Amino acid sequence: MKNILKALAVALLMAATVIPATAKKPFLSEKEQAKIEKAAEKEAKQTAKEKKKEGWKVEQTGLMENIIARHIVKRETEGLQDKIGAANGLKGRSSCRKKIRNDVSNEYARDVSEVIKGVVNSKDRHLDGDEAEDFIGQYETRLAAEIAGELVESYSLYKKKPDGTFDMEIHYFIDPDRAHAAKLRAARNTMELQKLDEEWCKSISDAINGTRDED
Repeated sequence: MKNILKALAVALLMAATVIPATAKKPFLSEKEQAKIEKAAEKEAKQTAKEKKKEGWKVEQTGLMENIIARHIVKRETEGLQDKIGAANGLKGRSSCRKKIRNDVSNEYARDVSEVIKGVVNSKDRHLDGDEAEDFIGQYETRLAAEIAGELVESYSLYKKKPDGTFDMEIHYFIDPDRAHAAKLRAARNTMELQKLDEEWCKSISDAINGTRDED
């Protein structure tokens, strides 16, 4: 069992860096800020033009290009992760929103868990497959729940189809530090469920904490 836990400790260390984020910028000069804003404005105008042509409308109050530009500036100046989800052909926008948040959370957790699984399998081919799969499965489920609470909606687009159903696209922000904390909470919860001994619980937690600035 200890070999399994050693591999999991390494895997969770890798998982903490699985989704790269733009480094946070503590200070920007006026010139740097202006450059970012100018680039964002150009990108936003093009994106908005394409979206409007496709029939999309923005849910938030204001011009679509301005809303998208603010999103880009915030992402670039605050080092946030940008996650996008979509839903198609649902009866209402509220149903779309619920499905999208659920899908984005599950996808995030699945990506992290795949890294764990890959590292575990590569480190020790004599692992008990059932034990490792059980840990990974529970970790993925818990992380999806944790990360759902960290998704911050930036803006959303929708369009009503001729049959009365809706398509929707939502852009979320995830703060890398908060995502890191969510991974740690998920790992601790899973370790408790698996009743792992204290020594290895600490080892896995230390491994995740060791990558805090890189997350």
